[in-house]
Amino acid sequence: MKTKLLGAISRAACFAALAFGSFSPAAAQLSSQFGILDLNANGGINPNTGAAWAAGDQYRLAFHTDGTIDGTSSDPAVYDAFATAQAQQNTALASSTGWTAMVWVNTDDTLPQAIDPNNPGAGESPVSSPLVRSGTTDQTGGAGQGGAGVPVYAIDGTTCIARNNADIYNNWSNPFDGDAVVRIPGSMTGSGQNVHYSPFLDQFAGGDSGDVHGASVWTGGFGSAVNPLGNSVDPNAQVRGSWGSSNANNAGRVWNRFQSGTTSQLSVYAISPVLTIVDASDTTPPTLASSDFVDDKAGGPVLQFETVTYTVTFSEPMDATTVDVGDFDNTAGTAPVTIDSVSATGDTAVFEVAVTPTGAGTIQLQIPAGSVLTDVAGNALDTAAAIADDTIITVDADNVAPTLAPADIVDDQFGGPVLEDQPVTYTLFFSEPMDAGTVDVGDFDNSSATAVTIDSVSATGDPSIFEVVVTPTEAGTLQLRVKAGAVLTDLPGNPLDTTTAIADDTVITVDADLVPTVISFEDDVSGGPIEVIDSVTYDVTFSEAMNAGTIDVGDFDNSSATGITIDSVSATGDPAIFVVVVTPTEPGTIQLQVAQGAVLEDLTGNPVDTTNPIPDDTIITVSADSTPPTLSSIVDNVSGGPVFEGQAVTYLVSFSEAMDDATIGASDFENASATAATIGSVTPTGDPAVFEVVATATEVGTLQLQIAMDAVLTDLEGNPLDTSSPLPDDTIINVVAGPDLVGELGVLDFTANGGINPNTGAEWAPGDQYRLAFHTDGTIDATSSDPAFYDAFATAQAAAAGLGGSWTAMVWVNTDESLPQGSSPVSSPVVRSGTDDQTGGAGVGGAGVPVYAMDGATCIARNNADIYNSWSNPFDGDAVVRIPAGTGAATQNVHYSPFLDQFGGGDTGNVHGANVWTGGFGSAVNPLGNSVDPDSQVRASWGSSNANNTGRVWNRFQSGVTSQLSVYAISDVLTVSSALPDPLVLNISESGGTLEFEWNSLPGMQYDLLSSTDPEAENDPSLWAPYNDGTMTYEDIPASGTSTTLTGVQKVGPVRFFTLTEEVIPPIFEADFEADNGGFTVSTTVGTDWEHGAPDSNGLGGAVSEGNGGSANCWATNLGDVSGTTADAGYYEDSTMTLLRSPVIDLTGIAAAKLCFAEALDLDSGDTAVVNIIDDVTDTVIAAAIYTATDGATGDADWATANGGVPIEIPPAALGQPVRIEWSFTGFGGTTDDYLGWYIDDVSVLQSTP
Repeated sequence: MKTKLLGAISRAACFAALAFGSFSPAAAQLSSQFGILDLNANGGINPNTGAAWAAGDQYRLAFHTDGTIDGTSSDPAVYDAFATAQAQQNTALASSTGWTAMVWVNTDDTLPQAIDPNNPGAGESPVSSPLVRSGTTDQTGGAGQGGAGVPVYAIDGTTCIARNNADIYNNWSNPFDGDAVVRIPGSMTGSGQNVHYSPFLDQFAGGDSGDVHGASVWTGGFGSAVNPLGNSVDPNAQVRGSWGSSNANNAGRVWNRFQSGTTSQLSVYAISPVLTIVDASDTTPPTLASSDFVDDKAGGPVLQFETVTYTVTFSEPMDATTVDVGDFDNTAGTAPVTIDSVSATGDTAVFEVAVTPTGAGTIQLQIPAGSVLTDVAGNALDTAAAIADDTIITVDADNVAPTLAPADIVDDQFGGPVLEDQPVTYTLFFSEPMDAGTVDVGDFDNSSATAVTIDSVSATGDPSIFEVVVTPTEAGTLQLRVKAGAVLTDLPGNPLDTTTAIADDTVITVDADLVPTVISFEDDVSGGPIEVIDSVTYDVTFSEAMNAGTIDVGDFDNSSATGITIDSVSATGDPAIFVVVVTPTEPGTIQLQVAQGAVLEDLTGNPVDTTNPIPDDTIITVSADSTPPTLSSIVDNVSGGPVFEGQAVTYLVSFSEAMDDATIGASDFENASATAATIGSVTPTGDPAVFEVVATATEVGTLQLQIAMDAVLTDLEGNPLDTSSPLPDDTIINVVAGPDLVGELGVLDFTANGGINPNTGAEWAPGDQYRLAFHTDGTIDATSSDPAFYDAFATAQAAAAGLGGSWTAMVWVNTDESLPQGSSPVSSPVVRSGTDDQTGGAGVGGAGVPVYAMDGATCIARNNADIYNSWSNPFDGDAVVRIPAGTGAATQNVHYSPFLDQFGGGDTGNVHGANVWTGGFGSAVNPLGNSVDPDSQVRASWGSSNANNTGRVWNRFQSGVTSQLSVYAISDVLTVSSALPDPLVLNISESGGTLEFEWNSLPGMQYDLLSSTDPEAENDPSLWAPYNDGTMTYEDIPASGTSTTLTGVQKVGPVRFFTLTEEVIPPIFEADFEADNGGFTVSTTVGTDWEHGAPDSNGLGGAVSEGNGGSANCWATNLGDVSGTTADAGYYEDSTMTLLRSPVIDLTGIAAAKLCFAEALDLDSGDTAVVNIIDDVTDTVIAAAIYTATDGATGDADWATANGGVPIEIPPAALGQPVRIEWSFTGFGGTTDDYLGWYIDDVSVLQSTP
């Protein structure tokens, strides 16, 4: 039926305001470099300035290469040259240069990849950053309007990919990441424009613009889980690179989530240098005067090898691609020089030229005659004669020898002591830049007789600073020195005075490393006895800190013959103590032991002596389980509600012991009230005694989950739960009508606190704002002095929970690790998070917005001042209830810490909670980040994330910065919007004597254009007839995206009124298989037939006991009868080949269509399950394998929508004719490996927009 009706639009309203695009004379003169950028797109607005494009504005282009390249090279220039060559294949870009391939690259293929590319460790390959190579490192100002950098456009010239540099990366290491937020709102211009986040088009503007995979693109990356390009000595004994896909709109993608061998052939992202908007009417050449060269040495003199940076200012913006090192020399001077670099600045008329004299004489920088440098309009600088600086700089020979004082040799162990075989890194500070070719391992030794190895000598970014890694190989002392007679020179060749050795002024004691031993086993059951169902947790204590990487479940077993499972081995906060969880599988005894021959090592590699097993001195008796299970609790995730109709509620149903999950399904649960509800899924958790049940009330009423009477649920020994009467939850949840508000990220509960905004005292309304905050489930050390490092960690932790946007880590950070705290600038979380305005105090109406925990219901702070409450650190120890009773229909306590993690888990009681870095400043507390600490230790402040402990002071604790702790993460400001759809608005205009209709449509809907000449007589617009203009009748018009337009509609009569109706496009075909088999047919070559009916199977990969969504029937390769008389488990026969075909589906006249169906899978590795399209006339395949099913799970066969929930497009070749859809299954694992095969349900074919 028709679902939406608008009132009639009068003729005057339709035709009184016809609008046409216009452009100013100035705008008409603008042109974009290479002619690709469409200056009329986005309403003619520059997305990063918010103003109309103007001469001198800049931008970039980006694409994914149509061609491919392997990832074996360790030379970044290879990839950049490939990107440039690919760009030049487009004739419009044939003269372009300087494109960058946006990939991270190992630059030394003899070394393993670096974990941190900005600070590679000893023996790690330096990693080349695409941010540096492309000049997109400056991300100040963030991704919003006005941020550093320029807009980036796809090759269609209309689609803005990123507003600026920060928007390219959005807190990720790799460009164009998975942030699907619309970054240019419709309110900015008349029509608005969505900013996508990937160059979804290639250099020819071809490629996919929809929500599918797109091209596979090398990205590289860095860290322990991702890999840069370039061959390397990989610690995992394989050479691989990271990649993603170039789709335009897939919000679920994480860019560097995939790995491939570097010999694979993939595309790359290419980004142009900065391009400029020019005034096409400009014919005036640029000028440059002698006084426009300005050096940074005030005219000198300088020493040889002392770099001079010139600022060269032209009279107007220049084409940066025409200004390079070849355009400058020192012919006018006498000193030999190198032109090191020519760099564009933020002002396109200003360039910086770095010049280094390599000998004595003079420098007079000039642009030689004949050089070709042009402005952005292509007008050439007049270089008929050379243009020389009016200043001559004298270059004196450097005859001063470098120096190195004992205090300039600094170790990273604060003077020790250290253990033998423990590496020590020294930093050496010479008085001036050194020739790195003269500084190597042969120049150093130990002042004492203690044996050491000089592992490496590495140059740093500063040519006067070197790092030397030394490892003592025995007990004694370590005092690094430069050997007497060693030859180390500065750049001019002046030698360091090594007449006598130069030794560190610190002597480090090297202690012998002792062999570790097992001190004790301590179980948590007081020596027993226990039953088979019970697990035992042991604390195993060693004599010293151990290497956790050498201790796992394979190192422990049982001294007796009783079967046990070693469930897990976990490190604790004490590196000498490990937790081992053991579960008996049969009656007998448990005596845990370290297994004979197990290899467990301390931090320096000394092994525990396991010549013989090392047993616990306690033997625990294990008896058989004969106790029936009981229901312990049913706990919902909405704190007792209320909830909205249609809102899913997740329950944790806990039993007294481990249960047989094969006996627990959706049919075992129901709603205790008469309110209609569905049980969506029942899922085991990591604890075999706890199950997750999802229930949804589909109407207003109450929801009270219960285990149904006579349901059969058993423990692992087959003891049944007593269900002689229903077992209900003790909480009844009220189900109310659905909300008309929605919060960004979908977490905020608008029913909490009586529906009141805590900072306004009024009901929540569209446009209200708020934040979310959590303590991270993951942990991080505090060694970095880069605040962005911690913010990126917070954002990544949020992304792991499916939360988009940018997040700030609420930590204070030293930003200069070469200075002690108090002297180093400290980055404030108050500033980084934008919560520095605390006017108005912590009461109602204070500056800022409310902050909520991840349950969406608990308000942590009312506003900015309430976050800090006069403390330097957020969420401090003030436990006052900040929202008093009477402010709303219900009162709510405002806690003071993000006591839940990003997944909504964590402690809600008055206990310790997670340990959280906070930092701080002053004499008693410490910010994060390494520093030259006056107390000779590097440490940072932290607290705990408990919810209600009034005694806590946040920065009262200190730990070394290498400790692993959580952080607090706070979101950007989020906005409340209406959940109701925008009203349907019909706009009418006239052009060339015909009508044009435009309206805001919804994909998947169709529309009728209704008309009347007498709305007073025909007073029900829903009964007006579809408009016929003599050429066609305008009904069943499918939506064209979010805006649909009709043009060329003929006018009939002098006066006419129009309206629209909207309805869902009906399916072309659908079948749920409940009443019948849907008219499907089966053809089997060999093995098991497809069967229609009720499934009852249980295989190696899980059980299927119902259709999709709890329905009764489906189609399956074998329905099974595991609980019936035949006890058929549902396995398909080995070497099965069988086809299932739909009835004829008529696609005549259909321009685009898509297939949807649900499936449950239990496939062997060699099985194939594909969907084909069959020509109904010829009975031949039109389109093969439009979908291939893959079984990624090994422990379940749950129902899910095929293709990850994304509708499957019907190929164009199959449209316009009658077809059948074929599900083709070939299986080889049936009776041998106990697999169930393929189950399908709820098939539909829907019309879509081409």
